[in-house]
Amino acid sequence: MGAALVLVASAWFGQMVASNYAARPREIAALAAGLQFLETEIVYGSTPLPAALGRVGREVEGPAGAPFRRAAELLEGGGAPSAAEAWRQALEECWKETAMDRADLEAVAALGPTLGASDRADQSRHLRSAVERLKRREQVASDERARNEGMWRYLGILGGAAVVLLLI
Repeated sequence: MGAALVLVASAWFGQMVASNYAARPREIAALAAGLQFLETEIVYGSTPLPAALGRVGREVEGPAGAPFRRAAELLEGGGAPSAAEAWRQALEECWKETAMDRADLEAVAALGPTLGASDRADQSRHLRSAVERLKRREQVASDERARNEGMWRYLGILGGAAVVLLLI
């Protein structure tokens, strides 16, 4: 019974790590799509920033939409003095719920100082730049997924089997 529990626990651990590798490229792509939608709202829709962030947050599902929703809440509720501060705070609060890493965060956090602080053309340029950075990060994440996802699945099972053999 104990051997089965060790094997199941190690397989579950390997599956969790592998699922993180699988989720990261999807979340980065969703975040990039959200930034593109935000650009559309700001540039073509002339939507005020809190409303635009709220719309994007409702459109982008999962953990990638959470920073948009939280930044909109902070701006509408007065929880942040500026759009840059709201974006920074929203990223810090919501990032731990994602599969993305610190470099992905930095690619998006650089956008903060320009949100709501410049004209539409400048914001569009910065949003496109952030999307390009995210596309590069998505490619890196896809490469890491291809290298590591299967390895962690097998490592979990084989590691558990090795522990069981050592304990017997």
